[in-house]
Amino acid sequence: MTQELQQEIKYMEEMSLNAWPSYRIELYDGWLLRYSHNYTYRTNAVEQIGESTIPLDEKIAYCEKIYTDVNCPTNFKIQPLLDPEFDKILEDRDYQVRRRTDVMTLWIEDANIKKETGKEYVFDNRLNLPTLVYYGDDLVVQLDAFITDEWIKGLFALNGTSDPTLRRIVPKMYAAIPKKANERGSRNTCPCKSSSKSAPSPNRAR
Repeated sequence: MTQELQQEIKYMEEMSLNAWPSYRIELYDGWLLRYSHNYTYRTNAVEQIGESTIPLDEKIAYCEKIYTDVNCPTNFKIQPLLDPEFDKILEDRDYQVRRRTDVMTLWIEDANIKKETGKEYVFDNRLNLPTLVYYGDDLVVQLDAFITDEWIKGLFALNGTSDPTLRRIVPKMYAAIPKKANERGSRNTCPCKSSSKSAPSPNRAR
């Protein structure tokens, strides 16, 4: 793997963390223990962001206890920059792949996007993006300055979210998303090949 690709993966992983905050995060010896009442895998998993000083078996056991205490499977996010030996350690503890994610990138200039038929600027923003963009077939893309109650209700309806706890914490998670737009080129990204693993027992994952 080239150094350039390593930097690209690191960048995407950082963007992924910032783009979708967890309801609760604990920093533990270079690991982030993320917990959001089982709402999405990404926000209920252990992510490695720094060097470890505590023996891995001890750290994994600690994570398992923390997630068991909150009635959540122990998920470890596995991404290409991790030492392959860590993957083997999880396998030896009977962890299995639970969910796989492929990250894809596309230069906007190469995208086959519908032709705009009009746009409006209702409010100012740092990147001078239009508030409303019109396309054919009555398609309208709208940019809001903040996440509205209407949008949250639509999200819950789309996902069939009825759990009172999730309906309470999810709006707070969206409100915590960093508002500063990233300006690193005009590329659309969707997060690098990574996986989440789980063990046969219901309280573990990887």
